Parts: sequence; C-alpha cells; structure tokens
Amino acid sequence: MEQAGIAKADMASIINDMNLYISEQQSSYHFFKGIPEAFEELAKENLIYIITSNSTPAVESFIDGSLLGVKEVLGSDKEKNKVKKIKKIIDQHNEIAITDFWFIGDTKGDILEGNEAGVNTVAVSWGWHSLELLEEAIPYQIVDTPAELVLLFNDNDIGDE
Repeated sequence: MEQAGIAKADMASIINDMNLYISEQQSSYHFFKGIPEAFEELAKENLIYIITSNSTPAVESFIDGSLLGVKEVLGSDKEKNKVKKIKKIIDQHNEIAITDFWFIGDTKGDILEGNEAGVNTVAVSWGWHSLELLEEAIPYQIVDTPAELVLLFNDNDIGDE
C-alpha cells in the first residue's frame, strides 16, 4: 500500500474493511479441486504452515476442519512480510535442514519471497498468477495440479521430516 501512495493513517481502515469483506464473502469461497486431499496426504510426513497475506482468523475459519494437518496459519495480522514469517518457522525448527524447507505459492511475489528466505520454492499454476509470471520468479518446480504437487514430494522424497 505504501508503494501505491496510500497514507499509513488510512491503511488500518482499508485492511479492516477488506477483512470484513472477506468474512462476508467467505461462504462463496471454495477450495480448488483436490486441495483438501493433497493437504491431508502431504501432512502425513510434512509440517504444513499456511503463510498468507489474508488475515489469520479468516483463513482459519475457512479451513476449519477441512485441511487436516495444518500446524499454524500465519496471516498479515501476525506479520506482513512473508520472508520474516518463513524465517520464523525455520527458527522454530532448527533441527530441520534448510534444504528441507519448501514454500509453495501461486504468485510471482510468493516465489520471490521464498527464494529470498533461502528455501526451495514450488509454484502452482492454478492460482493467482499466470504461468509466465511464475516462471519469471525461477521456482524450483512448477506444478499444474494438487495431485502433481503430492507426486513431486513423494517421488523426490522431499520433506522426509
């Protein structure tokens, strides 16, 4: 918002309005096909955190009971910067090698932030940004379906922690 020239004094009000809108619209939101099953499968052998620009309560309410295995949701109300959130998780799990951390995102910014935090990145092509934008961020891998994401981790013995 700063980069767009929005005054800091107006930001809290805009964020509150946005969070209210998200809460009101939440009943119309749906998971992408295959996401709950992918999360459940990945959670069998991996710690799963959701790092988001949305508010923590909105995401927690949305996933309530739907995505088994999510350890924690880190929304914008906990920390605005995704790099800091990734590093916080890394610090909490110092017994895990940095090479075993993965950040999965659907925007160019997500992938750039994961790369900046020093973790492996996977871009998912079914989300917010186009394949071309995702490729510009140079992720470790791009996957086209939730099932392909599960296969990536299973086939490469990724995330054995």
